[in-house]
Amino acid sequence: METQSTLAQKAEAARICNAIWAQLGGQRFAVMTGSTMHGYTIKDNGNTELTIKLKRNKSKANFLKIELNSMDLYDVKFIKANMRTGIKTMHEVEGYYYDMLTPMFEEVTGFYTKF
Repeated sequence: METQSTLAQKAEAARICNAIWAQLGGQRFAVMTGSTMHGYTIKDNGNTELTIKLKRNKSKANFLKIELNSMDLYDVKFIKANMRTGIKTMHEVEGYYYDMLTPMFEEVTGFYTKF
């Protein structure tokens, strides 16, 4: 059985991930890029990490991981994962503010997130 603090931590992580998704553009982001929210992880250091499944793009990454670090900044990884070659980081940036996420995403993937 999960403790009350564990449930509260999971609820907070889900709230953070939904906020990140909304900052990227929410449903409009999903429609424009074909991306889907894949899940979230609470890392050992207490940071929350959102995983997004990407469609084919110019970076060749098929997953995007966005971690909210202890300084309230985002660390972003574009990852290519498959059974044959394993997991490979295609592009990584650290210390981004929320308003820098969309332009960086557009530059790395070649997808536009709004008209």
